[in-house]
Formats: sequence, structure tokens, C-alpha cells
Amino acid sequence: MFALTALNDVEITGFQLYLSYGSTTTGCEWEVYTSALDYTTVVNDSRQWTLVDTGTFTPPIGTNDLVDIELLTPVSLASGDITSFYVTLTSSYSCGLNYTNGTSQGALFASDANLEMDEGYGNVYSFTSYFSPRIFNGAIYYSVCEDGYLDEDEDGYGDPTTFDCHFEGTVV
Repeated sequence: MFALTALNDVEITGFQLYLSYGSTTTGCEWEVYTSALDYTTVVNDSRQWTLVDTGTFTPPIGTNDLVDIELLTPVSLASGDITSFYVTLTSSYSCGLNYTNGTSQGALFASDANLEMDEGYGNVYSFTSYFSPRIFNGAIYYSVCEDGYLDEDEDGYGDPTTFDCHFEGTVV
């Protein structure tokens, strides 16, 4: 769980997940939730979260692999919005997410001209125990919204932008 602060109007279109292991060929299920509330106050309360999207992927067999997930319905964030995200896998036995130990829960970890991401929690599916502080490892894909249009480079079409929030700024 982590919070994103929108510095401009954006739509979150997906995530790149950094897997810690994969030991299945049948697929891993993922879920993405959002909350307008501070995740630290609703970390174990599933009633305060909205399920945004779910999906399945077949992971590469091994450790430290990257998998992209695309949201069928992007999450719109207006400039100034602070939105909590919970990106999770439903089975930690066959698929796991990497994370990095943080230094201070809620501290700014990564930012660019459009988004800020805070250090957050590592949360066991589904809304049970959590570990803090933790840093989501992966990338956040988004499109910039200008005057209500998703048009980052003003060519008339929305172009995805990658907000890389992986530890040390690189995706391994």
C-alpha cells in the first residue's frame, strides 16, 4: 500500500510488478484497489477500498522477474489528489511481490513533474497483516491529462508515461 499525490491531472493506466518468485505455470492473480482515505487508517479494513481491476498473468519461472499489468479502467487523479493504492497478488505461495524496506513510512520516495509516491506498507493478501515501512518496487504507468485530454506530447493522442519508482531508480 502506498499513496500517490497528483501534481497534475493524470490517469493511472497500469503497473509493472517486480516479482520475488514464480513457481506456477497456471497463472497468478492480481488485484488493484484504491481509497480516498489515508491507507494507514484503513490498512485492514477492506470496506474502505474500491476494487479497480483484477487479472491473471503467467509469471516467468524464477526470481526477480518483471510483469506488466494494464488497468482496463484507468484511475483518474486530479491535480492535488492524494489517493491510496493497494496492488496485490492473491497467492503468495506461487507468486510474490518484491518490496524494499523503507526508512520512514509516509516519507516521499519518488517523484517527477506529475506524481509523488510515498513509502508505504507491505500488506499480506487480503487486508491482513502488514509491514512498515515498505517501498513498492516496480513502475507506475500513467498518462498526463491536459485540459481534460490525455495528450502528453500534444499530438492529439494520449501517450503512456512511466513513473519509475523502483528502488535506486532502475527496473532490474
